[in-house]
Amino acid sequence: MSEISFSVALMKHRNAVRLRVPSEHNGALGTARILPAIVTINDQPVRTSLHKISGSYMMAVNKHWHP
Repeated sequence: MSEISFSVALMKHRNAVRLRVPSEHNGALGTARILPAIVTINDQPVRTSLHKISGSYMMAVNKHWHP
């Protein structure tokens, strides 16, 4: 399992709040449509899945994490 590190702001995408992985990291993540991941949000690790949508990896974010 590889580790990448970046900081991003949460974004609204369609009707959901999402975390979008910056495109420069797509190559390191491979080509799978769905990837298991552990993402840290506000210093809290969250076990989740990254989904490839429109060429970028994203994950839905529970409203609990969004201010």
